[in-house]
Amino acid sequence: MKVSVLETHNGKVGIFIGQYDNNGFVSRRTYKFFNNWILGPIEFPDQQPDIEFDINEIEIQFEKGHFQLLSEGKLILEFDEPNLPTIDCLGIIIFTDQVRHASFQLDNFIISGPTVPAHGTLIVRVRPKGKAAVLWGELKRPHRRQFSE
Repeated sequence: MKVSVLETHNGKVGIFIGQYDNNGFVSRRTYKFFNNWILGPIEFPDQQPDIEFDINEIEIQFEKGHFQLLSEGKLILEFDEPNLPTIDCLGIIIFTDQVRHASFQLDNFIISGPTVPAHGTLIVRVRPKGKAAVLWGELKRPHRRQFSE
C-alpha cells in the first residue's frame, strides 16, 4: 500500500493496516502509519515502534506479520508483529490536532499484491471532486436524496 501526502495542516494522515476486532472496529488491532509517527494497536500496547520521522510518501509492505515502512524507496523501519499474521482491513486514516479545522491533500492510494484482483494492483485516484466528495456534500445538505448505481 502506498499514498503520497502532499500537505497536512493541523493534523496527521496515513495508512492503517491490521485486523477487525470482534466488534468490527479497526482501532484495537491495527497499526496506523502516519506521515510523521506510528500508532500501534490498542490491544498490543508494548508493540508500538518508538520512532518519529517526516515523510511525504508512505509505503507499507506486509507479509505474514512482517511490516516494512518505506518512503520514496528508502526503508524507514521494519518489525515483526506475531499477533497479526494476516490482515483483513486497510485504508486511509486522518487525525486532527484537536482543532476545529484541519486540511489534508493526498495523491494516489495504491494497493498491490498477489491477492489483489486485476493483475495485482489497485490504484485509487484521489480527486477532490470525485464521487466521495460529491456524496459527502449531498449528505450534508438538509434535504434527502436517493442514490442509485
